[in-house]
Amino acid sequence: MTAEQRAWAFVSLVVAVITASVPVWIAIDQFERGGHPEKRVDLILYGPITPIDDLSPLADDGNLELVVGSHRFKNVSIWQMSLKNEGKAPIVPDDFFEPLRISVDPPWRIVSIRGRRFYTGPIQVHWTRISDTIMEATPFLFNPGDRLSQTVYVTQEGSPTEQIDSDSAKPKITARVTNLRAFSKPSHDPLHERRRQALVYLSFRDMVVLLLIANIFLAWYLRLLALGRVVSFPSSRAYLFSVGVAFLSYATAEVIVYYMFGGDPIYDKVFGRRLLDWKFQLHNWLILGLHVGLSVYLYRRARSEIELDDSADRKCDA
Repeated sequence: MTAEQRAWAFVSLVVAVITASVPVWIAIDQFERGGHPEKRVDLILYGPITPIDDLSPLADDGNLELVVGSHRFKNVSIWQMSLKNEGKAPIVPDDFFEPLRISVDPPWRIVSIRGRRFYTGPIQVHWTRISDTIMEATPFLFNPGDRLSQTVYVTQEGSPTEQIDSDSAKPKITARVTNLRAFSKPSHDPLHERRRQALVYLSFRDMVVLLLIANIFLAWYLRLLALGRVVSFPSSRAYLFSVGVAFLSYATAEVIVYYMFGGDPIYDKVFGRRLLDWKFQLHNWLILGLHVGLSVYLYRRARSEIELDDSADRKCDA
C-alpha cells in the first residue's frame, strides 16, 4: 500500500467514525438527560418605549408628568416581553425549580406587569411583588405552542426626563425549569417574519469544527467520484456533481455540529420554525441518511472499479 493509499484509508476511517458518532452522541445525551424531555422557550424583549420622553419637546421647556390615580411619574420606560414554548413537551407548574422572575437594576423600579391589551393568549399569570425591583410569577402550565405576552412598566422617580438612560432599565428575565438550559432567541422575528433573511451566529469552536468536518467530507466525496469513475474531471458533469456533494458535505457537517454543541440548525434560521417542528427533526435525519447512503454507494463503486483494475493488471502481468 502506497503512502497515498494509506492517507485515503485514514480519511475513510475518519469519515466513518464521524458519521457513526452522531447516533452515539445523541444516545449518550439522552441518557444523561434522563426521563425528562428537553424543553425550549423562546424569549423576545422589545423596547424601550418612553412616552414622556418622546412627548417632552411639546412641553416648551417644561416637564411632563404621567398621572395614574394618586401616582405621578416623571419618566416611564415600557418593555414588551414575549415567551413561547417551542419545545415538544409541556412545562407544568412542578417543573419550575425557580419561578419566572423579572427584575431591574436600581435606581429603576418596576411599576407593574400586565398582560398585553390586544393579545393575552391562553396564559393567565399572577405576579407577586418581591421588592421594588423584582416581581415573580406563580408557576403555570405552559403547553407547546403557548405564548405568554406581558408589558413591563419601569420608572425612575425623581430624575429629570432628559437625563434618563432608558436602555439601563432593560428588565432581566430568568427562570429555572427542569431540563431548560436557558431561554433561546427565536430563529426569526415575528414582527419581520415576511422578510426572508437569515442571521446565523457560530462560535469560533463551532465554525472550526464545521469547516473541518465539511472539508473532510468534501475531499472524501471527490475522491470516491474519481475512483468510482462516476465522473471524469474536467467536465460539466463533474462540476455539477462537485457542487452537489459540496452542499451535502456542509449540510451534514452542520447537522453534526448541531448535535454536538446544540443551538439552532442553519435551516431553521432560513425557513423559520417550520422545519424544526417536524417530528424528530426529520430534515436532519434525511440529510444524514442521504450522506450515509451516498457514501456507501460511492465506496462500493470505487472498490469495484479498483478490483477491476487490479484484475486487469494481473492479467497483463500474466
